[in-house]
This record gives sequence, C-alpha cells and structure tokens, in this order.
Amino acid sequence: MGFLENNPELEVVQEGIYKHEDRYSKVFYKRLTVIDGQPIPDYHAVYTQDPTNEDPKDLRFCGVVSDDYKFSGNESLIEGLKTSIGNALFREKHYLNSPYYTSLRSELIISNPQTIRNVGDIHPQVVVENSYNGKRKVLISFGIMVNDGRRETSFSFKDKMITYSQVHIESARTRSTEIGQYVNSFNSNIQTLVSQNLTNILSEDDILSTLDLIEKLGKRKRETISSILQEIRSDSNNISSWQMFLAISRFSTEEKNLNIKSLIENMAERVLIVPTAMMRMTEVGINT
Repeated sequence: MGFLENNPELEVVQEGIYKHEDRYSKVFYKRLTVIDGQPIPDYHAVYTQDPTNEDPKDLRFCGVVSDDYKFSGNESLIEGLKTSIGNALFREKHYLNSPYYTSLRSELIISNPQTIRNVGDIHPQVVVENSYNGKRKVLISFGIMVNDGRRETSFSFKDKMITYSQVHIESARTRSTEIGQYVNSFNSNIQTLVSQNLTNILSEDDILSTLDLIEKLGKRKRETISSILQEIRSDSNNISSWQMFLAISRFSTEEKNLNIKSLIENMAERVLIVPTAMMRMTEVGINT
C-alpha cells in the first residue's frame, strides 16, 4: 500500500507531494529524491506552516517519516473526541509547538465540577497529544482541572491511570463509553483522591528527592516550584502530597515546551495517591 493510500486524510498537491490543512497548522509530505531526481523508496520529508501563511515557499523542514507512518489529523482527531463528549464539554485548550507546528496538546475539560472545600472546583478532562513528524504517537489520557479561585491548573495522568496510545486512531470508534466511565469514576472518587493526598504528609527526604528530580530539568524550575509550594502550603512545618502535586502541576500549566511539560506532569503524578477504584476504571481499555 502506498503512502497516500495509507493516509486518506492527505490530499495530493502534485506527484510525490501530499498536504493536510486544518485550523491548527499546514503539513506537507514530499517524497525524498536523490540528486538525479530518482525517488528514495519509502521515505518522505515533513514540512509545516502556520495555517494563516499563504506563501507556498515559506515552509519549515521538520524531519522525515517512512511509508509506514499513519497520519492522524489534529482537527479530525479532536472533533471525534468532542463528539463523544457532547454537551458535557465545558472548555477546550490547545497548545502547539510553534513555530514548528509538529506537535499539539489539547485539553478537553468536561462540565459538572466537584467543589471541594479549601481546594476549589475540580473538573475531569481528556488530554490529547499528536504529532506530524513521527516523534510521538497519538496519546489520549485522562486528567483533572483545578480552579481554586485564583488560577486554573490542568494535569493529565500518564502512569497511575492508563494512557491510550497508537499511531493512528479512527474517530468512528466508540470512545464515548470510556469517557463516560471516567467521568462517573471521577465523580465517585475525586473527594477520596483529594482527601487522601491532603492528609498524606511528605517526609523531608521525599520533598528533597522530588525537588532534586525537578532540578535535573533546570535549577530555575526547582526554584520556581519551591516558590509556588511556599505560596500554597497551609502549614509552615508540613507539606502534603496534594500541595506538592499542585505546585508541580501548576508550574507545568505555565510551561510552553510540550516535552518538558509532559516530564513535569510525570513527576507530579509520582507524589499523588490515586484511589484503587479510580484506577480500576482504566482496566476496561479503549476498543481500537
């Protein structure tokens, strides 16, 4: 099967050049050739462009993919999930790695918040990640959005709760069932998740080891998270798992680099206690 047949979302620009355009970005795949003009079998160069840019020559080279690469358009992927969520969709946020436009992270926040005293409103959310240059598979993970009255903090579970990943996902799959199961589990267990983590006091060794891990990404990141932690802690002598989690995930919300954002979220999840009943929800899996 050829590259175009393998990727029906792409359109032909001319022989050996294929294109996809939506509201997030433009991407072009051009079959590689050698000096004499003969094609190199099974490989395509990737070029991207801002969707508002109409200059056909102003393209950015972003890597190479093989004929085995299965393209999944950002807009069709996200719209498929939004259809599954339906009227329960509360808000959506999208982050692109501009100016390359090869990676997208979308946070689909679901309505019906649970209000918890001293914590604020907490919404369930679905996080979608996708790339156009083969660097990342399509990832769908569940998470939470916390609004404490001052700012919003979004976070996605990738370890203690499953992340579904594959190279290509068909939007017609029955994903609504799994989203509904997550929302039901969220509503039943979020109070337990927060209370367990608020009462779980971290030892000094736990705090230092977590901050040391963050410092590997940069000393300023550790200093910033330490500052946020001092701001939100309610007891000068104790730091709970929830306070550490909130400080790290709040910082990740402000991080622009999508790869670093993902690493920081993984660190935040390490300090979080997730109720067993909430983790069981992910055993069902997504039928793809």
